[in-house]
Amino acid sequence: MGSNPFDILIKNDDGNIAVIEVKNRKNLNTEDAKKVRRNIMVHHSLQSKYFVLVSQEFGYLWDNEKSYQLMDDPLISFSMQDIVSRYYKRLNTHENRLRENELEMIVTQWINDLVRTTEGYSFTTETEKKLVEGGFIETIHGATVLSEVRT
Repeated sequence: MGSNPFDILIKNDDGNIAVIEVKNRKNLNTEDAKKVRRNIMVHHSLQSKYFVLVSQEFGYLWDNEKSYQLMDDPLISFSMQDIVSRYYKRLNTHENRLRENELEMIVTQWINDLVRTTEGYSFTTETEKKLVEGGFIETIHGATVLSEVRT
């Protein structure tokens, strides 16, 4: 294991843009997500504009420049089912559970695709539309994605 304590880190020349944690807990809800974020912020230096937590079903995004309290609600919550099924077509997301490292590979590929989108690209999923509206996709455009998939 390397020095990166986070599953996925998005950065550019100015520093860290986003930390993404993959926790494939079934039915991860907002309250559980807030507790995971709080624990990570307490135990690790979280120096990034965004913190994103994803499970197989749901994702949560915080803007750390606007969320000052450890238990703040996420700025955006979104479904991950369309994203997961796009990258793993054989999976019935309602019946099958991915291992955490499998989900991490899917999320890494998705984030890599997002940072490489061309200007003017039209996103079709509700999830990606929410991330565009929240400024996340524009902020990560052209950045570097670092991941550490554990097997």
